[in-house]
Amino acid sequence: MTEEEEKFYMRGRRAAYREQLSNAIRELGNPEQLEAEWRIERADVIACLRSACDNHGDNDWRDELHLGDVIQKHLIDYLDAPESTCEWIWNNERGIWTMPDCPDPAADQIQVRIPSNASHCIFCGNRMITSRP
Repeated sequence: MTEEEEKFYMRGRRAAYREQLSNAIRELGNPEQLEAEWRIERADVIACLRSACDNHGDNDWRDELHLGDVIQKHLIDYLDAPESTCEWIWNNERGIWTMPDCPDPAADQIQVRIPSNASHCIFCGNRMITSRP
């Protein structure tokens, strides 16, 4: 096949794909309505991802980012990471919780009350384990 023939072949192929896509959209319904529904659905998915990333990952991404990238880089990578823990130990002598293994140096300088429903260290964000002697 010559270069010229290949160019015409690729143009024809693209035209055939456009025609197939056009037929599929036509069969699915009104393209403008379908696009509006996709936009609404995407907004709903983004809201769900923001919530999931807030609880289990990070929200450092733009709404325009490909959803697969958001899920992989800002959610799954965090869920797949080995979970670090921060053990809070009750110190009877001082009457406070201590965090000897917390990576945040401020943790040992501050006296805090731990809410009964706390599950993560308020300093480093690691899963929290509490123990009393």
